[in-house]
Amino acid sequence: MQHLPLERLDGPGALRRATDLLAKAGRTGKAIFAWSVIDRPALVLGRAAREPEVDLAEARRRRIPVLRRASGGGAVLWDDGLLALDVALPSDHELVLPDVVETYAWLGRAFASALEDLGIQDVELVSVERARSEPTAEGLRAAACFGSLSPYEVTIASGKALGLAQVRRRHGTLLQAGLLLEHDSRELARLLGWDEAAAQELDRAIAPIGRHDVDELLAALERALPA
Repeated sequence: MQHLPLERLDGPGALRRATDLLAKAGRTGKAIFAWSVIDRPALVLGRAAREPEVDLAEARRRRIPVLRRASGGGAVLWDDGLLALDVALPSDHELVLPDVVETYAWLGRAFASALEDLGIQDVELVSVERARSEPTAEGLRAAACFGSLSPYEVTIASGKALGLAQVRRRHGTLLQAGLLLEHDSRELARLLGWDEAAAQELDRAIAPIGRHDVDELLAALERALPA
């Protein structure tokens, strides 16, 4: 497996790199782990069941590009408060299971273990049963990736800290993890046309871990991931 160091990229560059890594994993037959943070904010839309309405005039005024990723899920305000991991796996890799949901299990467990090693309390790996029993999110929470829970994501004191997404292609699978360090729910609300009350509701659903020492954080995460 190849583990790449943390890169600082813009939004379009990060999306291109993920596509390139998936193609490379398919060609070489080797898994690739790659970290990134975004140096300029972007609004990233996924393949959600309900497409959120974006205030494009507000996005232009704030000079925030609106991008689309290939993986599923809701809208993400992608900035330096989100630590992202792309895992590109060839199609026959042992970490790629026939069950799409269960393919996330090892990755969610690794993040949960690393956060506990950092001394963070009330870390919980979201079970399939818990995810299925969650009330259906509404409003901004329904539009935002971090407003609802899926199996093998990670919560802290019941608030979502880790989001997961996946892309499957004939030549390989791309797993994407986003760990919240900080989150500006009000900025996301403005871009999606919601008000302060909606932003506060989203805040109650999330649990950013705070600004940990980056080297210490990455070291703990790397220890928990497959070598």
